[in-house]
Amino acid sequence: MQTQTTPAGELQLITIGELAERLRIHPDTLRGLYRRGKIPGIKLGHRTLRFDYAQVLEALRKAGDPAIAAIDKRN
Repeated sequence: MQTQTTPAGELQLITIGELAERLRIHPDTLRGLYRRGKIPGIKLGHRTLRFDYAQVLEALRKAGDPAIAAIDKRN
């Protein structure tokens, strides 16, 4: 799935696979972070999750996650 393009200021939702690729984190790890409330996401239906990359990065920064330093260096 491609990143959804929307007007400025709105969410750009991506799949968990796309988020995992960008962050270089296993999808199962991301699911766990979502379940524990560490990263924001949107549940669509029974099994479908979508994430806004910018909101996830901000949540990880606020949480003080050490992995964010590596992500910031890559970007």
